[in-house]
Amino acid sequence: MLAILQALNLLVPGVMINPEDIETCQSLGFPRGKCVINGMKVVIEDHIAWDDWDEWSTIMKEYFVEDLIYDSNWTPNMHFGNSSSLREWFDREHIPFNLAFDNTTFSVIIEVGEEE
Repeated sequence: MLAILQALNLLVPGVMINPEDIETCQSLGFPRGKCVINGMKVVIEDHIAWDDWDEWSTIMKEYFVEDLIYDSNWTPNMHFGNSSSLREWFDREHIPFNLAFDNTTFSVIIEVGEEE
């Protein structure tokens, strides 16, 4: 019974999962990408340490690869745009977005990814 409750806990929106729980999530038949996104989206949706680079990056490094490339919208003033590191994404998209839309509600529309 405990295992079932723990498994359900991984899948309930709004429940942050630890990266080491990804394997457990996958054993339930969910793709790795969805397990990773479920953990990461809680940090984003709940604005956990959203404006504290040191704390936020420590959490988010668990969900991003070192050679992150994030393709986004180009803007003439380059406040938004492509990013080639987690720090660049934090400075160029995450912070400006959170400052512009401080009372944001998120909704997951599309989850894409690969098995690896």
